[in-house]
Amino acid sequence: MKSAVQGVISVTFGSLILVALAACDTGGPEVVNRRPDPGLRTEPFEPSLSVTFAEIELGYGHTCGLLADGRAFCMGDNEYGQLGSSAPMQRCKDGQFPCSQTPLAVEGGHVFRQLGMDQRDGCGLTSDGIIYCWGFGDGGQLGDGLRTSSVTPVMIQGATRYRYLGRGQAASNLCAISVTGNLYCWGIGIAGDVAPVPTAVASGLAFSEIGSGQEFACALAESGDIYCWGSNSFGKLGTGVAGSTTVPALVSGGLAFTALAVGGQHACGLAADGQAWCWGFPDSVGSAAPVNGAETPQVVSGGHAFKRITAGFQHTCAIDMADQAWCWGGNLGGAIGDGTTTDRIEPVPVATSERFALLSAGGTATCGLTLDGRLFCWGLNSYGQLGFEPSDP
Repeated sequence: MKSAVQGVISVTFGSLILVALAACDTGGPEVVNRRPDPGLRTEPFEPSLSVTFAEIELGYGHTCGLLADGRAFCMGDNEYGQLGSSAPMQRCKDGQFPCSQTPLAVEGGHVFRQLGMDQRDGCGLTSDGIIYCWGFGDGGQLGDGLRTSSVTPVMIQGATRYRYLGRGQAASNLCAISVTGNLYCWGIGIAGDVAPVPTAVASGLAFSEIGSGQEFACALAESGDIYCWGSNSFGKLGTGVAGSTTVPALVSGGLAFTALAVGGQHACGLAADGQAWCWGFPDSVGSAAPVNGAETPQVVSGGHAFKRITAGFQHTCAIDMADQAWCWGGNLGGAIGDGTTTDRIEPVPVATSERFALLSAGGTATCGLTLDGRLFCWGLNSYGQLGFEPSDP
């Protein structure tokens, strides 16, 4: 195994990249059951795939999943090798970049128990606590110390073993939690600083979940508290205090959380009673918020009790106690799944009678596995990431 010194840092991890599509104006009239281009699905559909996923994880333009035996397969955009495959594939975006609507096996023969995707890369966590990453790596996103991209998985440096792998939303970094509950991150920080190997985040607490967004990250402590650090634009740190912080700061409100979801410019948590609370970008928090964002957690409208929650770049989806899927937030790409491309300030039911066991929200799309193990997806399919013929954006 490679070795590296892992020091404690107090820099903030996050991305300086803003994806224009997700950041477009959210206004406009309601459009029902309209498909502006062949790559858009505003309601859930079941793609016909060559494999059956037991877990699913969306990046921005690519989707990866685990089979029951732990093998990983990916489909969608492969401009930077984020599918983890060197197999021949079709071309997208006017023939400029490789892509695949067919799930391709991630090379290396690794068996994973968890995946974590970001905009242009992905990682997998093995059962023995080792993390392998593939895709774009020029900013240290692969954690192997080389600062180069890789089509095939490479092992991150260091002797640390991990128990949880976070996901990113256009973050240009990923984070993980060690077996002892410590936080580690690698990639690009908001000041442009680079950590090409996993580096400890300064905190004396033990954590159970973590996620990174655009220029910030949040982690759920074993105590039920959520801590965030980084840029505080739109109040996405949830502290109620102006200004950024380079060390984890307690989210205000005194709530005890059981789950965490981090989006591009917002974050959400589930309380013990199943209510969702969100903070940050005003159109993404599930209820009316000030134009400058929700600076402290506010309860998601509708009185719903949820048991699972996931955040995309500007939208959020959750599963209620009856296994029904609900979504809210930015909907330009149809990621809400309600048959429209209209943004939803409050939760709306996904337009299907299917009941879900899990959901994964990505940049401009959402996928979920039903209780009987079938895959349904909705949103943009520009690169074949939803398993059907891609449509150039």
